[in-house]
Amino acid sequence: MTHLDPEIESVVLAMWGEPEEEITLEVMNRFSISYEHAVETVHACIQAELAFEDDGQPSWEQEWFDFDPDC
Repeated sequence: MTHLDPEIESVVLAMWGEPEEEITLEVMNRFSISYEHAVETVHACIQAELAFEDDGQPSWEQEWFDFDPDC
């Protein structure tokens, strides 16, 4: 894990639903890293998010929709 991984994860989640290639190019340009590093990190972030959702845990989107502002 590099010091950029949390920031890259934020970009991946913000661009969720966009083509992986677009996310990779955004990460590469935003963080001035190589294309190979961007591909590896974006792919790892996507896999981690999908694994988290598959564990039966609510996704961040579901958590947002379940949020009760009156609490």
